[in-house]
Amino acid sequence: MARFLKDQHGNDAYYSERYGTKLMYVDSENHRVLLRNNKDGKEEYYLDYDLLVGADGGRSVVRDSFVRDNYDFEMDFGDIFNYFRAVHVKRPKA
Repeated sequence: MARFLKDQHGNDAYYSERYGTKLMYVDSENHRVLLRNNKDGKEEYYLDYDLLVGADGGRSVVRDSFVRDNYDFEMDFGDIFNYFRAVHVKRPKA
């Protein structure tokens, strides 16, 4: 997704991507997010947004804030352990 967005919108003045940061909080009322710099873990700053893409993993700060602020939002969250089984196969001798 990141590569697609960069390819399609990389030259757009309104497109912004942030690596080396941790999303700490989504302020949906003011359309901004609080980011923390991963390098020192101390520097924090707000970044305004118009569209926020929540591709931040299983412990998604974006998803949690969206569900918290929008009570009529319907979602389902599960894990992959319901969908596969681990099978151990002995390796043949060389």
